[in-house]
Amino acid sequence: MSAVEQTISEQFVPPMTLEQQRDMLAMRLETGFSKIEEAVARGHNVERWESAWQSLLAEYVSVCDRIAGHR
Repeated sequence: MSAVEQTISEQFVPPMTLEQQRDMLAMRLETGFSKIEEAVARGHNVERWESAWQSLLAEYVSVCDRIAGHR
């Protein structure tokens, strides 16, 4: 997709609400946690996955804090 097509498509995609962002992040965290557990059980090194998961968790906490601040 070209930069122009990307810009045009972004104009037609409504932004997510904070609640939608929270829900999406929660699903990603659950999926990531399961995948990390499976990889650990197989003896794989998951340091990078864990680091990415922790970053995702921090983003989730930030969104939750923003939601709490808007109430």
